[in-house]
Amino acid sequence: MLRNPLLALGLLALASCGNTPLPDATLRLSPGSVTLKPGQSTNVTVYFKKYLYEGDPKDYFLSVSPDTDRGVRVTTFGPSLGADDSTFFRVEAASNAEPGRHTFLVVVHDNKQHSVNQTLTVNVSP
Repeated sequence: MLRNPLLALGLLALASCGNTPLPDATLRLSPGSVTLKPGQSTNVTVYFKKYLYEGDPKDYFLSVSPDTDRGVRVTTFGPSLGADDSTFFRVEAASNAEPGRHTFLVVVHDNKQHSVNQTLTVNVSP
């Protein structure tokens, strides 16, 4: 069961838009989960690889949803990716962030409604 209603809504929207898996693509996050105390921040690296075939798009796009959740904010830098690329985004816990588990959906998609995604869990400890 998803505890984050915005993530559930995002997953529903993703499914209803006709998105299909991005063939021959991998997405990896490092670290795969994060633990922060209020007031702390860290970077998460996104590794994306797509094997290109004739007619495949060459540009891909990164998004994180939601961008804020009960005092935890995600800031992306350079949302465009190549077929074998990496980037990072910042995860920040506000000084009054709600303790507990916060879930974010990290998506890389092309311009043809194909996507690959990973879930990032951010634990805020008191």
